[in-house]
Amino acid sequence: MSRNTTNANPFTFQGFDSTTELLRGPVKAKKGPSDKRPSSGGGMGAGADAVTNFLKRAAAVAKRTPEAMVRITGAAKGKDHVKEHLAYITRNGKLDATNERGETITGRNAVKDVAEEWTSAGLAKKGPDTRNVMLSMPKGTDADKVLRAAKTFADKTFGGERQYMIALHTDKDHPHVHLTLKREGFDGKNLNPRKADLQEWREGFARELRALGVAAEATPRRARGVVKKAQKQAVYHIEKRHQAGTKRRDGTPYKAPDVQLRKFAEAVKEVSGGATPKVRPWELKIRERQEKVRGAWLHTAATLEKHPSDEAKRLAKEIRNFVKDMPLLQTERQQIHSQVEQRLRGRARDVPKQPDKGADRS
Repeated sequence: MSRNTTNANPFTFQGFDSTTELLRGPVKAKKGPSDKRPSSGGGMGAGADAVTNFLKRAAAVAKRTPEAMVRITGAAKGKDHVKEHLAYITRNGKLDATNERGETITGRNAVKDVAEEWTSAGLAKKGPDTRNVMLSMPKGTDADKVLRAAKTFADKTFGGERQYMIALHTDKDHPHVHLTLKREGFDGKNLNPRKADLQEWREGFARELRALGVAAEATPRRARGVVKKAQKQAVYHIEKRHQAGTKRRDGTPYKAPDVQLRKFAEAVKEVSGGATPKVRPWELKIRERQEKVRGAWLHTAATLEKHPSDEAKRLAKEIRNFVKDMPLLQTERQQIHSQVEQRLRGRARDVPKQPDKGADRS
């Protein structure tokens, strides 16, 4: 919504409190009155800009602006593992990489030199030696801008603090950047990111993308009504290779991940036995939380509908459609159970009926 329209309306944070909290995501606890967000009962004076920014972000989410993703994909422990990982993100030196000094790392030997530099001063006594991060955008995003945004983000966030190496991958259907950070910083402090840190990183990455003209948001998963968490990288790659029929070096096919097999086996056992799946306590909490998410968005839509401007009403309609199209209120376990149930029902329908033995008797 435009600044003029927003400043002309009587909105306060009373109509947007719950949705604002959703969009903020996990926040680190801070001592003292450092939170400058307008109070829920505040007028439009000092809070006008905050309300305007909220409405712009709500509109971006409702219109499904592409989400900037930042994930920790793993860690490397030990000299050999560090070398292997740096070789992996550079495709064994075939892809150029950049370090924290802005230098281009080209070729297999140069990558080995970086690994040697990182590990020659000694390895961590406890915990991993690196934190491996992936920054990505959806299919169709300009790969060069993704890399530029990632480099700027890394420099602003970690520059002068610790060593890192960054490389772009375009071999998948979406551009993504691998950022490998040395866990121990120049000051001797270790990098141990938490949820709030990851959200800050996502917002920082999205901000750099927008600065390059790329539409990007960093909305918390719960604000988008997403229940199912992303798979761990190791599980994801194994499952993908299994589905593609890829074989290992020794010629044996990749098997489905054990964790997935256990989930399906449990579902088959429950469905075959005719038992109704027990709802887990955490699933009840997830459902309750997601219902609150939907309620918060619908409350925002209702507030906007009271405004006389067509722009506010259009946004309200977009928000209602956004809520309508939110993912099902199902966890991964419940989705697997439904899939198994449908397959077993399909098999039962496909089994030919045996002819009645008494039908041919005259």
